[in-house]
Amino acid sequence: MLLFMPDRDGPPVLFTSLADAQALADRVFVVDGAQITGLRGAVVALTCDEVPRTALLNARPYMPPRKVSAGGGYVVRQGGAGGPEVLLIYRRGAWDLPKGKRDGGEGWADCARREVREELGIRDLRIVAPLGATVHGYEERGRYCVKPTRWYAMTTPHTAFTPQAEEGIEAVEWVAYDDALDRLSFETLRTHARLVRPVIETLVAEEGA
Repeated sequence: MLLFMPDRDGPPVLFTSLADAQALADRVFVVDGAQITGLRGAVVALTCDEVPRTALLNARPYMPPRKVSAGGGYVVRQGGAGGPEVLLIYRRGAWDLPKGKRDGGEGWADCARREVREELGIRDLRIVAPLGATVHGYEERGRYCVKPTRWYAMTTPHTAFTPQAEEGIEAVEWVAYDDALDRLSFETLRTHARLVRPVIETLVAEEGA
């Protein structure tokens, strides 16, 4: 969620699109939506009574926001205990799902397939269904990156993997879905994984993956 203050006397206006906010203001502040209450308005532009200073993620010091698009995958299969398993990667001290930045005019699904193949070191990979998107932010070289990632359910016949060392990936591991909900290192992904769990369970049962 992104913040643009139209004037000192008016209410804060929140945008869900970085481009929309930047079209109206030179300084755009990235906001932690979990700290905002009383939102009103349409999906693209909303108002609220107050934005706490602690909710401003790029304010001190101010870092201009930059959009970075990405795609990623839940590579799943039927586990030995009957429930689904998902492939997790271990990178820079954190358990994560395979994902990566989109190149130029690359399609979202093409990006997700390419990045998962590269990070797992495999070729045979099939997209089964879209799983929606997440948005998270991080600091990089004096800017605050706003990273929307579109996710896809995927299957593969591969059982051996070659972690992409140049991306800092140290391990690839099949993990029971219940355990993955706890092991994933980022709250954004834990929340998304809980949200899409019913879809994953249905897909795995239907695919017999």
